[in-house]
Amino acid sequence: MLTVLGHRGLVPLRAAQHGAVVSRTGDGTLVGTKPGSFGDDDALAELHDLLRHVRAADPSTTDTTASSVYTLEQP
Repeated sequence: MLTVLGHRGLVPLRAAQHGAVVSRTGDGTLVGTKPGSFGDDDALAELHDLLRHVRAADPSTTDTTASSVYTLEQP
């Protein structure tokens, strides 16, 4: 889906739970991802809250210096 929208990679910023991660695309769009097999019953709610927190945070305090960029590949 992200590739269809023109996004080529993700930079992980913070994890709400193991596997539930807030990332940023190259143009600054925030994205929440969660594999189906990870996290407890509250994982999606916690991921939503974390997305709201990161979005509201001062950009100078948001950790965007992650060393890994995950490239999205088309099937």
